[in-house]
This record gives sequence, structure tokens and C-alpha cells, in this order.
Amino acid sequence: MRTLHRVTVVALWSILLLSGRLAGAEAPHAIEIRCAGTAAVLPDAGDAVLREIVDLLPGRLAELPEDLDVDPGLAMLAPVMEILLAHPFDLTISAGEQGPIGQLTLHTRGRNPEADVERLLQQMGGGAGQVRGGVTWFGPEGGPQVGLTTREWRGASCTIVTLGQEPREPLSLESPLFDRLAPVFTLRVDFDQLAAAGLGPAMAVGDALGRRIEVAVAYDDDRLRLAARMESPGALMNDVLASGRVTRSDLAAVPADALFAGFSQFDIGALVAWIESQDASVLDEFNHQFGMNLKADLLDHLGPTMTTYRSESMGGGGIMSTVLLWSLRDADAFVEGMTRLCARVDDAIDMESAGRVRIHLVERDNRPWFLIQTPGIPIPLEISMAVEGDHMVLAAAPWVADAAIEHMAGGRRSLQTNPSVGARLRDHEDMLCLTYVDAEAVARDSYGVMTGLLSALRNAVRSPMRAHEFVNGPPDWHTFTADVKPFIFSAHLEGDALYVEGDLDRSALVNGAVLMRTVGTDFHGTGAVAAGMVLPALGRARTQAKNIKSATQVRGIVQSVLIYYNDAGQMPESTGELVDWQILTRDMLMSPYGPAPDLGPDYAVVLDSNWAETFNSRQPVAIDRAAYFAGVLVPVGFADGHVEMLPVPAVNELLLVHKDAAVALDLGPDLGLKHKELPRQTEAASGMRQILMAFMIYGTEHDDACPASLDAIVPYLDDEVFSLAQAARLRWDLRRFSSIHFPARTVVGVLATRGKTVVGFADGHVEMLDRDELADLLAEEPNKGFDEEN
Repeated sequence: MRTLHRVTVVALWSILLLSGRLAGAEAPHAIEIRCAGTAAVLPDAGDAVLREIVDLLPGRLAELPEDLDVDPGLAMLAPVMEILLAHPFDLTISAGEQGPIGQLTLHTRGRNPEADVERLLQQMGGGAGQVRGGVTWFGPEGGPQVGLTTREWRGASCTIVTLGQEPREPLSLESPLFDRLAPVFTLRVDFDQLAAAGLGPAMAVGDALGRRIEVAVAYDDDRLRLAARMESPGALMNDVLASGRVTRSDLAAVPADALFAGFSQFDIGALVAWIESQDASVLDEFNHQFGMNLKADLLDHLGPTMTTYRSESMGGGGIMSTVLLWSLRDADAFVEGMTRLCARVDDAIDMESAGRVRIHLVERDNRPWFLIQTPGIPIPLEISMAVEGDHMVLAAAPWVADAAIEHMAGGRRSLQTNPSVGARLRDHEDMLCLTYVDAEAVARDSYGVMTGLLSALRNAVRSPMRAHEFVNGPPDWHTFTADVKPFIFSAHLEGDALYVEGDLDRSALVNGAVLMRTVGTDFHGTGAVAAGMVLPALGRARTQAKNIKSATQVRGIVQSVLIYYNDAGQMPESTGELVDWQILTRDMLMSPYGPAPDLGPDYAVVLDSNWAETFNSRQPVAIDRAAYFAGVLVPVGFADGHVEMLPVPAVNELLLVHKDAAVALDLGPDLGLKHKELPRQTEAASGMRQILMAFMIYGTEHDDACPASLDAIVPYLDDEVFSLAQAARLRWDLRRFSSIHFPARTVVGVLATRGKTVVGFADGHVEMLDRDELADLLAEEPNKGFDEEN
């Protein structure tokens, strides 16, 4: 707890050090913050409860250390917060020769806070302070010192906290962003100055967004106004945003009863190009995995206009009514790219989810549809995409997409008839982005949640020592929802500056309720909800399916050995002999957790006649080695034929007791970690699998033909795998994969490692064979001539 106290002291002292100004420093301010105080920031009569909560908060913070037995360092936050909340203030931070410098000015209203600030500085270790030239200085000798003084400015008293010899003139609240309104809050950030002050990340932010940013908030007669300006937008802003304009035809695609609508103009290709300029390999893994160029095959065909909306006529106005429209440059090419992508993703998802998540491509009403379905899982979403004319339509359910397409066909009132939206569009014909929220309708639905949260805040700031004190409640429902102003945000370019304008309701409570309901609940929110519901269910289902499959195969292997022993009177020489006798199929020797990382068998069996005769219920005779190395529950077969799912520590204990069985199962007394060549063999096996995948991808894209040389599959291999492919013996005489009659035994490539050889087969699986086993395999009919050809 003492540590927290010291950290709090250091943090507060650092804030005040940043609030000073060195003598003679004339550099522009890197950061300017001006606030007119709580009463000015929350002027609406309906926000009385918020103002009272803010007033009570510092007192409650001062009580917390004693009330909840927490570190007393928290108590030091109370006077700082009380000082900042009770008075208008301005803060400047600049880049000085010795680091960041600045000044904090408190504009006195009522009681002068100088005594409170002085007491705080003393508590933070500044000592009693020394008075020089009318300024009281705190801090160590020879080090940076904080100066405290009170001055008159524009007929009012100001308390100034500064680092330096001479306090500077306070800032004015005026802002060029408003012609006739007095702002209640302004913020200005100069990223060049922040970078000069040693804040390296500021340069990257400035390069992307702009060199300088200014934000201002003011109140009109009936609403809150927000304005922002970004000077000299960086390459990202210029390239991505300056690609089009919001038009009336965009508004016509949205129903008039929309509760939320967002229109954006940007170039997705430019955005991807900028991302790749920061990291050229960002899409390489995706392109490699799915065998396509995401940018060229899909993203380049998306147009510059993206529209998101929710409306009552689309499904009640909730999250299920969300619709995303995206203009297309080439609809046919986009459909072709989506078809390829969905086919690849569907194969991967189907394997991982055991068929519980599927992506279907269907033709309905003469248009292509892509549907994400979850058979067997009660997910309330069925993400649906259709292509209508030159637009992609994406919705949370197919009937919502149908309704959106029907509206686009015409004949219904659209958002372009809304006077508030139309006025903003007339004011800025070069608008890049536009967001509209029917705040009155959203506020009606959000009242209950807002009052619940407000009640929690009211109770939190009430003091148990003064439990009888009364805190105002929220406005009643009729007052809260009466004459609520719509939210409208827009962005446009003027010269080399990007301007953002926002109109909101005058009440902070209303704005908070509407934003809480609106932000994050467009289609991106829908996707997050779907993922949050589907992925855990899929994870559990996938794990359970693997466990069941592995345990079933272990049981089948044990029973197969017993059948063989009863018929032949002896144990088989290997599990391969069980396959030859057709008691087992080869796929039953492949674990769902495999392959084993040491490239040994996925399933191992003790081939000792003793266990076949004893039926010892605690004698381990078979195990899923791949599951063991994966660290999951391990199926272990016992001599009496039963199977148990054991955690790895329990398996370790069992194998230490039965050391002979451990050696036979190739997990040894050292539990299988004795393989010195494991890293090299694992790398070789992983590389061979990728080489086989490259063969298959090539065959899919070239009418099922086998590649004729290594050059043909180079685009599908990364540098490391390409090096392995050069060292491997690969097969180019297969002609067509469809003509292979025994893919599980047809060798496609071999890669030598010390001791054993990695062998890749035409069905995609990999085995590790010794010299004799490889010779026998290459002598089989499908592989005769492999050595001569390679």
C-alpha cells in the first residue's frame, strides 16, 4: 500500500511539473486545454443530478481511504479533483530545452484555491516553500521547482502553478471554430511539438491524422455544438478520405424511419496500401492460407461509399435490423472473389466446427447470396450478403437484407426527406462522412438503462457518514424525451484541413443515453456479438468432438489387437499389420490432435502378449501420443479394453509406474522428450504439409492438374518452405489428382532428416519413416520409379 502512495505522489508531482513554464521558452504550445468549469459544461436544467454528483465526488474520494481501508494516497486525488472541478482552468504544455514544460491557471470563482494548492504541494514533498518575487517556490534545491502565485487577469483573480521564473498570461477560451458562440471547452494538440518534446509516437499519429488538431465544444440556444479541425492531414487521411462525396442518392438508399445512419466515403484500396506500407507482410499470411490475393481479388472491387443503418421497418430498429451497404466498382469480379474466399473459409470452418458453422452460396431472385449459418447452435443471427446492382448488401438476417433490397428498388420515403439531414448536405456539398441518429426515438428506449446507471452513480457518491443527504434524481420520462434534438455529425475538407461538425442535444444525460445505445451497435457490433456467442460454443463442441473421436479410436485399436491375437495366436508386429489384415483402417491411426510433434505414431500400442492374457485394468497398453503432446485430456487404453480420459500429469504418473509400457509407447522414462532431432523433424514435417497444400491449391486453380515443376508452386510457399522444397525430392508426374487411385499411399515428396525421412502423401498426410520402411514404400505399385525420376 505504501507503494501505491508513493506512485500517487510521484504522479501528482509530475502533473504539476508539466504545469510550469521555463523562463525564456517561446516554443508554441504542444497541448492547450481550456475548460469553463462544471456549471458551464453541464448547463442544461435536466443535468442537475449530474452536476450534484460531480460536486459530491471529491468529498467521497477523500473518505475512501478510511471508509474502505485503502491506501491513503487516494486521498490526495480528492483535493486535485475538487480544485479542477470547482474552477475554470487552462493548461498548457510545451516543448522546452529540458523537456516538457507548461502552466496551469485556475480562474477563481468564490473561494480562492491558492491555500488548497499550497497545502497539496507541501504534502507532495515540496516542503514549506520559499517566497521570491511574490511567487512561492516548492521543490528540491538545484532541481525543477514549482511556482505558486495569485494574479489579476481581466478583472478576476487567478491562481497560477508554473515551472519557471515568471508566470505567463492565461489563455482565452475563444476558438476560431465558432464565429458567435463562446466555447465551454477547447483542446489543441500540435503533434510536431509533442514529437520535439520527446514523445516519439506523436510523430506517427501526426503523420497519419494531421499535424495539428483543435476541438471545441459550445452550447447554442437549444443544442450542443461540437467542432474539430485537423490541419495538414497526413497521407492516410488524404489518400483514404478524398475519394468521393456523400450524395442524395446515398441518402435515398436509407429508409426515412432510420434510427441510425452512417455514410462514409473512403478508398479501401488506399487504406490497405497504407497498412502494407507500415508492414508489407500484413496480408501475406492471409493470401498464403487462402490461395488468393485479398486486395486484387476482392478489396479492389469495393467502391468508395459505405453506408450503415438501422431502421424500424428493417426489423424493429434493434441490432437485428442493422444493414451495411457498400458500393461496388465491379460487381461480377467481387462475386467471383467472394465465391473463392467463401469456399476456402467454408472448408476450414466446416472442419473446425464439425459442420456447426457453414457458409453457403446460393442463387435467389436472380442474385447471388452468401449466408453464414449455424445448424445445431441457437445463434439468433444468420449473416447474409447479397449483391444488388452495384451494391453489396450485408445484414444480420436474410429477411432484413430482403427488406433493404426492396427499399433500394424505390417507392418508399427515404432519409433524404429529413430536413435536418438535408440542411447539412446543402451546407457542405463536399461532405466525406455523415452520421445521423434519431436521438428522440433512441432516448425513449434508453431511459430505463440510463436511470439505472444514474442511480448507481448517485449511490456511489453518497457518504455513509451522511446517509440522509439528498441527491437529485433524473428528469421524468416525459421531460427527458421532450423535444430531443437529432444527432448529426459530418466531415468535409477545406483546403488542407479536415473539419468535423457535430450537433447534439443540450442535455448531457440525453447525449450519454443515446451514445450508449448507438455507439458500437452497428454491423460491427453485430459481428462481435455473433463471434462472442459462436466461438465459445464452437470451441467446446470441437474439443468434445475430438475427445470422443480419439477415445473411440484408442478403444478400436485395443480391440483390434485382441481380435488379431485371438485369431493368430500372437501379437502383430506393428499396427500396420492390423491395416493389412483389414481389422483397422489407416485413418483410425491418425489422431484428431495429430500429427504427433515428434513425428512418431499418433497412436502407440504395447505389442506384448502378456497384456493380452492378463486383462489388467490398470495396465496401460495404448495411448493417443498426439493428444499427450498437445497437453489436452489424453485417451489411454488399458489391458481390460476400457479407455480413460486422463490429464497429462495423471498420464505421467501412470507411465512412471509402468516404465516398460512407457518405453513401448515411445514416451520413455523421460516421457518422450528425449528426441534430439525433434525441432528439425517438426520443421521438416510442417514444411512438407505446406508443400502438399501448395500442390492441392495449384490443382484446384488449374483444372485439377498437377504442377509441372517447383516454379509452379513458388507463389504458394514462403521463403523458409521454399528452401525446404528445394532440398526435397518432389513428384511432377502425377498428371491429375483425380487419377490417383491410392492417395493415402502415393508418395508426392520426401525430405530427409537425420535418422528418418519425412514422406508426404497425395491425400495430404505426412509420415516419418526409417530407411527400410521408405524403401518398402517406394517399391509399392503407386510409387515405382519415384527414385529414378527424382
